[in-house]
Amino acid sequence: MSGTLKGAIDLGLVPRIVDLHGDALGGRLDMDMTLAGTLAAPRFAGDAHLAGGSYASADAGTVLREVNAVIAGDDARIRLQSLTAGDGDKGRLSASGTVTLLGAESARLRGELNLEHFTILNRSDAMAVASGRLQLSDEAQGARLGGEVTVGVRRAARAREAAAEDRQARRRRSECAAGEGSARAQEGGGRASRCRWRSG
Repeated sequence: MSGTLKGAIDLGLVPRIVDLHGDALGGRLDMDMTLAGTLAAPRFAGDAHLAGGSYASADAGTVLREVNAVIAGDDARIRLQSLTAGDGDKGRLSASGTVTLLGAESARLRGELNLEHFTILNRSDAMAVASGRLQLSDEAQGARLGGEVTVGVRRAARAREAAAEDRQARRRRSECAAGEGSARAQEGGGRASRCRWRSG
């Protein structure tokens, strides 16, 4: 068998074709990959690039922004060489992995996922932020998932309160910086007052 997958896909058009139940996709996927060999021993070559991708879950409120990924064919393996994304705020996500095809009905997986203060749930009633690392290995004896992830959950009232406190602290820091800069610019002025604030 043989085949070629080449071209560009606007992922924003996918929800018009497939019902994603309110979820949204975005970004551009450029592909230049070939498939050869047999069903029992397939061979992949080439690569695919995702740039400026995005995803938003209608149910969980999970958001991925600035999604960039590189996928490469490597004989019987398909490698996720890199994947990075943000959550629209401070959180970051990165991943890599490999799928090895062992025949028409068998595959072996291996991958790693890293989370840094990533918002995995953002609904009106609760918010959850995760940090840590997960590792997946699928060997002959079976799949194994390991690692350590810390998840902090806040109910809606506390989540809104914390967000308001953070915005207030940022505003105070900005006002202080502007005020001190103005005081330094004045000639012959006495001593500039120092700003103080407390962040929650």
